[in-house]
Amino acid sequence: RMVAVKGAILSMLNDAYKQRDEVGLVVFRGEKAEETLPITRSVYSAYKHLETLPTGGRTPLASGLELGYSILQQYDCEGSEPVMVILTDGRGNVSSGNGSPQESLISVAEVLSETRIRKIVIDTEMGLVRFSRALNLSALIGADYMVLEELNSENLASAVHSAIRSNR
Repeated sequence: RMVAVKGAILSMLNDAYKQRDEVGLVVFRGEKAEETLPITRSVYSAYKHLETLPTGGRTPLASGLELGYSILQQYDCEGSEPVMVILTDGRGNVSSGNGSPQESLISVAEVLSETRIRKIVIDTEMGLVRFSRALNLSALIGADYMVLEELNSENLASAVHSAIRSNR
């Protein structure tokens, strides 16, 4: 699954390079979210950060969304069109506050659903049994929804770009 996720990110980075977009990377694992790549036009830097992308362990999904929002909120102004692309299976099991992980997620979802920031959830859940957590997350935050398995490297960037254009 991680190979597919990294392939998806590489595809989006290639598209960002062609479009002269800026990109950043927030990783959420363990107990917290971390900005591993500040917003930049350097796709090469993004590639380098992707090579050492940590995986596994607990998932502080709400913290990742909060950090992504706090970074993109600076760009949520006239003339700017920030987009948050969230690659997740929707499973969050670490709280970002005093409540449960689900309460934390609902709290940040309320804030995200009210913003002009466009959001796209790419569901990374694989297997025969699916729990639709990423689909539920996309509904909570007002995001477009895509399934990673249905996107190959050739059409991922164009699918994300289409979702972005359709929200304008």
